[in-house]
Amino acid sequence: MAALSYSFCLTILHSFWQAGALLLCYNFFEKTFLKNGQPLQKRNFLLLLVSFQFALSFTTFYYYLNQYMNDGTNSAAGF
Repeated sequence: MAALSYSFCLTILHSFWQAGALLLCYNFFEKTFLKNGQPLQKRNFLLLLVSFQFALSFTTFYYYLNQYMNDGTNSAAGF
């Protein structure tokens, strides 16, 4: 249970800066490429970024969960 809590908390923490980086990416692309774009194009690009944010969060969670489980100091015998 500690592994899940640890991984989830770190995932939430990292999702803030990841979302900020994706927001900066959206602002850059909106001002350069989507300046005169239709709202449907902007919506689809935002949907792509939200999907990418979900994938990043899942990958971050899996990374920290796997790292916690493979750490020798946190074995089941140590609890």
